[in-house]
Amino acid sequence: LTQRLSGNAGNVQIRALELTASPLIVGRAGRLDAAFEVQVPWSASAFPGRLEAQLELEEPLTQVSLRPLRLEIGAGTDAAEPLVDAAAEAVIELATGRAAIDSLRVGMGSLRILGSGVLSPHPEGLGADAHVRIPPLDLRAWISERTGVPLPGSALSLSRVAADFNVRLAGYALAIDNAELALDATGASAWARLDLPRTPGALATGQVALALDRLDAGLYLPLPATAGFAPPGTAVEPGVRPLLPPVVDAPVVDALSLMISATELGLGGLRLGALELEALIGADWLDAGASADLYGGAVEASYSARRALAGISAAGQPHPGGEVEMSLDGLARGVDLDPMLGDLGHAVGATAALSGIADLECALQARAGGSNPLLQTLGGDVDL
Repeated sequence: LTQRLSGNAGNVQIRALELTASPLIVGRAGRLDAAFEVQVPWSASAFPGRLEAQLELEEPLTQVSLRPLRLEIGAGTDAAEPLVDAAAEAVIELATGRAAIDSLRVGMGSLRILGSGVLSPHPEGLGADAHVRIPPLDLRAWISERTGVPLPGSALSLSRVAADFNVRLAGYALAIDNAELALDATGASAWARLDLPRTPGALATGQVALALDRLDAGLYLPLPATAGFAPPGTAVEPGVRPLLPPVVDAPVVDALSLMISATELGLGGLRLGALELEALIGADWLDAGASADLYGGAVEASYSARRALAGISAAGQPHPGGEVEMSLDGLARGVDLDPMLGDLGHAVGATAALSGIADLECALQARAGGSNPLLQTLGGDVDL
């Protein structure tokens, strides 16, 4: 049997798929070979693809076995190795279309994805139930080799990234459970319940929970590093993490909910303990609140951003404009200034001769994206 087909899978186009299977005899082993082209949105050129497998129609004719199965994409291009090199064993039930995948190995350069699971048809697309493992890799080097895009933060960060999690997909509904993540010297646990967007550029909605042990944000963002945190590449024992909130399957309508907690966080030279952060992200708005221990005291803050309305559409719906209205409210009590300013001075290379116990309260507002610079729109009250 030889068949030539074309089709789309989301934003990925499969062209000139030429499929050959022989012999198609129940109870006998045969071969499955396919050649095709893959067109992706971020490349003007199509990538050649090749699939090959040992094919067996088992008797009675209820399932098809593909053992082993090999897939290559980008072989024969200027790249020294295929862009994607995958291998697996698969058993497909003919009556249901259900496919059991075992010994999955996907390679994209130094990135390796291992797993096993089940794929099945779903009324809204694809169903999947799988266990996935990503062995440690130098993510910064991998991104640099693949894209050439420079990343912020320390040149030594992202040198050891790994993940292990269970994933379930039912059409547009995505669930991630029992996720264990490693980010250099930081360990994390996570779960997620997401409703994936139906249209390109739209926002996923749902809930994501993440619990970290110790993380210095300055290693990954354009911020000063904080003293006392293990540098990237350092072998450390796993730290104590906050408990993850219970999994909630109820959807968050039209918003993405983030719940992040950390035992200790370095932020621009400052050390925060027992951090709790919750954020709701909508298409044109953001609400966030956080609390943490801060140098013998405590701090609480809330932030809100709304895209200003430019008017009402012909259909009577609010029409967002280009400006963003922002507000920040903060309250810190009992903060010991001496060690705080010492850590901050170490990070920025300066000293401040100020000590004592301080309280700070602020209520600030600003607008961004308009004709006036952000600082000219800043207003509010600060009490120290």
